[in-house]
Amino acid sequence: MQKKFPEDYNFFPQTWVLPSEFSEFRKQFDNLSKNKRKTFIVKPEASCQGRGIFLTRSLEDLNPYDHFVVQRYLHKPFLIDELKFDLRIYVFVCGIDPLRIYMYEEGLCRLSTVKYQPPAQSNLSNLCMHLTNYAINKQNKAVYEKNKTSASDDVGHKRSLTYTMKFIEEKGFDSEKVMADIKQTIVKSLISVQPAIAHTYRSCQPDDVDNSMCFEILGFDIYLDESLKPWIIEVNHAPSFVCDTPLDTKIKRGLLMDVMNLLNLSVSKK
Repeated sequence: MQKKFPEDYNFFPQTWVLPSEFSEFRKQFDNLSKNKRKTFIVKPEASCQGRGIFLTRSLEDLNPYDHFVVQRYLHKPFLIDELKFDLRIYVFVCGIDPLRIYMYEEGLCRLSTVKYQPPAQSNLSNLCMHLTNYAINKQNKAVYEKNKTSASDDVGHKRSLTYTMKFIEEKGFDSEKVMADIKQTIVKSLISVQPAIAHTYRSCQPDDVDNSMCFEILGFDIYLDESLKPWIIEVNHAPSFVCDTPLDTKIKRGLLMDVMNLLNLSVSKK
């Protein structure tokens, strides 16, 4: 889709799947001086919760036969309290042909725990500065702060989507436009995979005339750059519903209740 519509599909960082795209990835290091080195985030192919992630500026750090997903590091983030953050947006896909999508009205803002500095060789190993993964930052126990009640969504290192949009508005920016742009990236992402999934779905469920036999809750991880343009970092097909804080419980419980209502589920139904 990016090749066909480059101006419409410009909302995710350059990404390579290794080892199959190693030769393409290697071109990123051609003719680069030390002062113009690019930074990349390297993620193990089959992992979660930040395990095995590292940052690199050197091709020598990678084995060409290992299985990784490599992304170009986006180094000009919009900051909250001088901290980098990302947004977890929950999306409910309840039909694939035609495509039916609901975006949950609330979400999570996950902040890093070390004040942001642009990536340099001296700070690449500081994952709590450059990554926003909850599983990584909660290990920084001397700094990591949990909110104490579900009403306190404006403190700590995990806050609400509502708070984030209010913060953006208070800084003089248009939060409604930011949300509209986020929705566009989500819709375009799902459109790009709809034909393949619809074909598989019809092959497996040919008798589903109501287009409602299966559903999926997705977790979109959204990064906002300094101009508040949204970038999709990844899409989680099995987002965590672990509730470590009252805010977690409030948001994730509300999400699941909405999903069950939309599916018209009840304890009385067999």
